[in-house]
Amino acid sequence: FLRFTSPRPVASFDIRKFSLTRFEDTLQYPQKMELIKDSSALYSLRFAVPWMESTSYRLFVEPGAVTDIYGKANDTVDVAFQTQQTDYYGNIILSPESREYPLIIQLLDEKESRISEKYLGKRGTITFDFLAPKKYRLKAIMDVNKNKTWDTGNYLGRVQPEKVVYYPGVLDVRANWD
Repeated sequence: FLRFTSPRPVASFDIRKFSLTRFEDTLQYPQKMELIKDSSALYSLRFAVPWMESTSYRLFVEPGAVTDIYGKANDTVDVAFQTQQTDYYGNIILSPESREYPLIIQLLDEKESRISEKYLGKRGTITFDFLAPKKYRLKAIMDVNKNKTWDTGNYLGRVQPEKVVYYPGVLDVRANWD
């Protein structure tokens, strides 16, 4: 996936102003990107891309491709990057056992910034894949009202916040490791 994130909620976008180029030796190939529609992702656009290992890419976004809810448009975005070999990445496979479902499982970095989030409606297995080798933390939220978000509760209504549990250790993900 390729994710384009805005600091404010996205109001509109022009997919024709996004281009992804793949480089092989001295040749350039336009790369296909398919928009993944997600009405709950207010701050980002996600694209499915058939990535190739150890390949150089360039993402170019023209000015005005994305407009936020305040009418402000993006400036030029021009980013070059290279993909890694598949065996560079690691995976975390979880089978949470809880008395309460559904669960929201969040993968956090060491500074507790959210990297990814999965929703588990009943007992089962979830996978966080293609993770760079480094340390991660896990957080589980008991989603009592099944709205797929953490709720703070209501003091006047005597409703407690939804319970949050942290995995006590740190997960050290290594290359080519599950």
